[in-house]
Amino acid sequence: MSKVRLSRVFTEEERATLTLLMLDHVLATLRKARTISSVTVVSADRKISGRLRNSGARFLWEGRKRGLNPAIIFAQRKIIFKDNSSVLIIHADLPILNAKDVDTFVHTSGRYEIGICPSSDGHGTNALFLKTPNLIRPAFGQESFRKHLKLIREKSLRHKILRLQGIGFDLDNTKDLEKLIQNSNNNGVSRFLRKKIVQKRQLHASKLWSV
Repeated sequence: MSKVRLSRVFTEEERATLTLLMLDHVLATLRKARTISSVTVVSADRKISGRLRNSGARFLWEGRKRGLNPAIIFAQRKIIFKDNSSVLIIHADLPILNAKDVDTFVHTSGRYEIGICPSSDGHGTNALFLKTPNLIRPAFGQESFRKHLKLIREKSLRHKILRLQGIGFDLDNTKDLEKLIQNSNNNGVSRFLRKKIVQKRQLHASKLWSV
């Protein structure tokens, strides 16, 4: 079940649609970024593969649902990397992601062994750049920014922290939802949300009128 913390606002079906629209947006953005050569989506849901046909991204089925960190470890073991390949690990729920921020993050991080972009609240990690695969084990989840920094410092890896709005903003709760609706961004995600919010407000008003 996706985006549970938005369940007070949206139905399960609406949240599923929202999740897929954000995935579409992230994939389209990565396709525009000049620093990205290939994209792989790892998921336990085979249905996702059909959605990727026009995106240029590869699909990696993880089999049983492993959870985010084991899924990333699984993907890095399965993907055959070219010599001198770097890895960008980025979330699929970034509704205002833009190619400029992606290129800035990858280009700047490439001067270091690891680049890290925290979520806008400073607690999570929304993107990791690894100069070579498997430099550190992924520690996504609660307080992941602090955990990743601890792992980086334990290995004395040269790293760069970049705070970029397009990468840092994710959609997790109703406060994020309000910020996104007020944002000037105009993509499939924001249009879907504004339409749904208007519909729900109109429905609420009609119920009050009929009382």
